[in-house]
Amino acid sequence: MALPLLLTASMTTSCGYFNNNLHAVEKGVVYRSAQLNECSLEKMIKKYEIKTVINLRGKCGQGDEWYKDEVRTCEKYGVQHYDIRFSARSLPKKDSLLKLFEAFEQAEYPLLVHCLRGADRAGLAGTIYELQYNGKSLEDSLKQLSIRYGHISARSMDDFFKLYEKFGKGRDLRTWVLEDYDEIKYKDYFKTEEPKPEVLRY
Repeated sequence: MALPLLLTASMTTSCGYFNNNLHAVEKGVVYRSAQLNECSLEKMIKKYEIKTVINLRGKCGQGDEWYKDEVRTCEKYGVQHYDIRFSARSLPKKDSLLKLFEAFEQAEYPLLVHCLRGADRAGLAGTIYELQYNGKSLEDSLKQLSIRYGHISARSMDDFFKLYEKFGKGRDLRTWVLEDYDEIKYKDYFKTEEPKPEVLRY
């Protein structure tokens, strides 16, 4: 319980975006963070010359002040803004994954990708970028999903990459998602997977 409270508290710091779980995925190219307030986002855009913001919380309604502030700030500085909805509690949807691939391929860089706390969904995006676009191995890419960023309990993020490791069959991640991945088909996979036979020791 202490860690989520600490992360939440850090996000409320007035303008200290360095306390907003901000990290470079690839320095000078891709950054990841928690939800930044308006002041922190402005500082981020200016300091790192951010050209694109990818919001992994999806497009929100008129009552969501954070969303209005973010869109307004991006418009003010001519920054591209993408809304893609992911959940930390379930396997990523194929449609959302394809939108993320498209954003990485079409966006201007440097870019910032964020979710609420910068731990799980941002980790998913960071892993995808490292694996698909930065030439990293799956093992190295998965370091984006670690306790260092507050990633602890969102098992669905880890399960997605376990599925890729098992069923990818040598294909790159984007190709596997496009050709075979289906979050509905796999949503109960880890519940129904047959247990390994017990090894009898004499």
